[in-house]
Amino acid sequence: KKLYHYSINAGKLSSISETLYGPIRISSDKKYLYFGRLKPLFQKEEATSPAEVWNTADLHIFPERKQLGDPSSYPDMAVWEINTGKVVAIGDVGPSYLFTPAGLIFTQFSEIGDQSSMYQPRDFYVADPVSGERHLWLRSHSSSLDRLAIDHEGRYVAYEKEDEIFAYDFIGKEHLPIGSGSLLDWSEKNGKLQFFLDGGVWETLPGEKSKKVAFTETKDVVLRPYAGD
Repeated sequence: KKLYHYSINAGKLSSISETLYGPIRISSDKKYLYFGRLKPLFQKEEATSPAEVWNTADLHIFPERKQLGDPSSYPDMAVWEINTGKVVAIGDVGPSYLFTPAGLIFTQFSEIGDQSSMYQPRDFYVADPVSGERHLWLRSHSSSLDRLAIDHEGRYVAYEKEDEIFAYDFIGKEHLPIGSGSLLDWSEKNGKLQFFLDGGVWETLPGEKSKKVAFTETKDVVLRPYAGD
């Protein structure tokens, strides 16, 4: 497959990518379009021999390579800046990732930490949609992407570590302590971070004092069951 863009105003069809593989997602601010691209499909020897050498990672020739856990089946991610038409390569981010206003969040297995843990530690990265650069924002953390909570504006990502809740500020590039509790999500009603503590639901914003609220006052509480890695 190929990925194209049609401009209604100009009445022109333009090519974005010669290959398309995986999801397509437009950022919430409508500035960026994320998409996956196929890795190089085959390599042909530049020689006089009539023999051709094919890459066994070719997903068309060897479809069984698509099986789960095979790195060759993961797409190379890229981002298209809608206003400028610029395409920036992000690269291989593995089998799971999150599309956020701050960029593409993904993990890689960490080389430090308790490797014998039930959940192998991961390093958490965010890829800048403008430059494609990868920024390490959380090192050797035994959790998964489905345990993160991204605020609606994309400035903060909340996570749990050793029974404490923190919020990472993508702008200030700092980890802000929230306190003890079990993470829920950001409220759609007032944009505050909600969490369980002492049999009740609390809510707060980074840098503010937490306030206990009744269930009847927070009808938009979203439970986040632990799904594991």
